[in-house]
Amino acid sequence: MFDPLLVYSVYVVALLSLLFNLFQYWLRRKDNELVARREKRYEVYKEYLSKLDSASSRLYQAQASEEVMEGWSTYFEKLLAGEDIVEEFGRLIMLNFESTRVWMMEQNKLLEEINAVRLVGGTEVNSLLDEYTQAVQSLKEATASLPFEIIAGGPGHFPAETAQAYGSAYESLEGIRSKLHTAMRKDIGIE
Repeated sequence: MFDPLLVYSVYVVALLSLLFNLFQYWLRRKDNELVARREKRYEVYKEYLSKLDSASSRLYQAQASEEVMEGWSTYFEKLLAGEDIVEEFGRLIMLNFESTRVWMMEQNKLLEEINAVRLVGGTEVNSLLDEYTQAVQSLKEATASLPFEIIAGGPGHFPAETAQAYGSAYESLEGIRSKLHTAMRKDIGIE
């Protein structure tokens, strides 16, 4: 009735077709999982980096506000004129302290939210997050002590070592942030 070779050939072709389709399904599934993982990472990274940039921007705006710039201008005018500058100095320190206090509170919130990034981040991102956390802690310590050291020294006696520590901690933080941006871009397949 049917040639056995023909029947076996049909079975072999059907089996190969089934295996090929299963392999394609497996590949598509893996690709979809990768795309979904990248999309999730993108959303989490975007949200976190937006908050990070927003906090830094607010600190810069507070420290470079019109009120602060006019205050420093008045301070130096009074200093050059030989007038009493203690009150103006104290006011400027309090403005600076308030802006850094708000920034430190925002950084604390961001450090609490870092766990969401750790959950979806790759090894390199998580390593940089550890560095970033340490750098933020270092900068917060330098920032917290700076106004008190300035006040203790009084007007005109700015502690250079403290300012250098503050500056280097901030530069370190910015360098890590830049590396973190690059690592996150690699993680989502942009670079």
